[in-house]
Amino acid sequence: MKKPYTLFIKDNELILNNRWTQKRNLNELTQIQFDRFSKNLKLDFKSKSTVTIKTVEYNVEDIEKLLEIMIEKSENNVFIPQNYESKIKKTAANT
Repeated sequence: MKKPYTLFIKDNELILNNRWTQKRNLNELTQIQFDRFSKNLKLDFKSKSTVTIKTVEYNVEDIEKLLEIMIEKSENNVFIPQNYESKIKKTAANT
């Protein structure tokens, strides 16, 4: 059974549908953090509360693309957390 889509980007807006819908302006993204134990991305924004994304619920490629888009759209100096290890590079190196 395939899960319904829960994460969208429309223009500059991040939309996360879990128990309730969270919408955030990606221009206001100030920081991306990664918890290695829970495998969650924590996104901090200027004017609204933090959003947490469970990376294990998505394909690695989709998370990588999401990070790329968020960094591009943010008006702040946002970067991929140092403790986040790309799984794509490891997979490509092993083949």
